[in-house]
Amino acid sequence: MTPRIPDPGSLSPGRGRKEVYVKARGLSAIDFGKEAIDIAGLSQLEEDGQARAIGDGFVYCLRNLMGADRTLGEVLDAFEAIVENEGLDAVACVKAGFYARPRRYELAGAVNRLRALRCRIVKQEKTKNE
Repeated sequence: MTPRIPDPGSLSPGRGRKEVYVKARGLSAIDFGKEAIDIAGLSQLEEDGQARAIGDGFVYCLRNLMGADRTLGEVLDAFEAIVENEGLDAVACVKAGFYARPRRYELAGAVNRLRALRCRIVKQEKTKNE
């Protein structure tokens, strides 16, 4: 997999006067700002709470983890560590208790469906064996 560095400036969770507009529409889509993310193809999602956690997780990652030349893999690693150590409430926009933990692969799959996201490819140096 080619390492990519997401550009947090390419995403905005806001819509209209709302600074953050994130809404899960069941297991079919997540409204993230002005963009609708089609998650119907993420067949491992089982509960609406996972879709809500993915939407709020995007906002958390955008505000706290993206930038500083972190690759998408590093962002996902940091997100997983925070959820593991502090729970889903640590990354939730609203502390409501109706979240279910998504796997890293579903979060990555939803990120890949964000049309507005721009990334920079990290060029890796080849070793002698390659």
